[in-house]
Amino acid sequence: MFAKLMGAMPGYIYATDGDSVYVNLFVSSRAKTTVNNQQVVLRQTTSYPWNEDVKIAIEAAPSTSMKLMLRVPGWCRGERLTVNGERVATYQRVRGYVQVDRVWKKDDVVEMTLPMPVERMRANPAVQADAGRVAIVRGPIVYCLESADNGDGTKGLALKNPVFTTESRPDFLGGVVVIKATAVVGPPKSSNRDLYRPTELAFTTPVPITAIPYYANTNRGPVEMAVWLPIEA
Repeated sequence: MFAKLMGAMPGYIYATDGDSVYVNLFVSSRAKTTVNNQQVVLRQTTSYPWNEDVKIAIEAAPSTSMKLMLRVPGWCRGERLTVNGERVATYQRVRGYVQVDRVWKKDDVVEMTLPMPVERMRANPAVQADAGRVAIVRGPIVYCLESADNGDGTKGLALKNPVFTTESRPDFLGGVVVIKATAVVGPPKSSNRDLYRPTELAFTTPVPITAIPYYANTNRGPVEMAVWLPIEA
C-alpha cells in the first residue's frame, strides 16, 4: 500500500483541467505537466503543516493564459496570497480554490500564507461526551496530551484561559511542532468517595503542559492520553 500511495502521490498534489493547473496539497515538490499542449513546470517549497508559508515558483509556463488554482483549506481563515510580491484577493473561490488567471512567465513567484494560530475547538453539541470540553488544534493538526510529557493524571487536566506557545522540535517524534501552555488541575480524589464537592475545590492548581500531534501518540510506550479537555471560563 505504501508503494501504491507513493506512486499516486503526484496526482494527489497536482491536477490539470483544460487550461488550469490545480495545487491540491502543500508539499515540497517539483511538477512537470502540460497545459494547452505546452509545458508547465512548478516548484513548490514549504514545510507545511508545521509552517504557514508556501512558495510556488514558475520554472516554465505556456505562452497563453493559464489558471493556477490554489486550494484554501477549510480550517484556514485570513489567508494571504501574493504574485511577485503583489497582493492578490482571495475572497472569490471556485469550488474552494483561489483562481489566478494570467499569462505566466518563467521566474514568477506565488506565495501563500496560511495562518496557524493555536485554537481551542468545541465539538458539535450533539456529541454529549464532549460537552464542556475542547480540543487543541493548530492548522490542520489536532493535538493531544500524553502522560509521557504531563505526568499521571493527564485526563484530569483542564484548560482555563491558556496562553499557547509553539516550539519546533525537529529531533522529536520524527520532527514536529509541540504546543506548550498552562493548564489547571483539581485536588486529589476524595478518599471517602464523596458524590459532591464544593466549588472551592474546583480546578485551581496551575501546571505546565505539552501537547503533541494526535497522530504521533502512543509512540513512547503505554501512556495515558487525552484529546478533549474540560474548559473553565
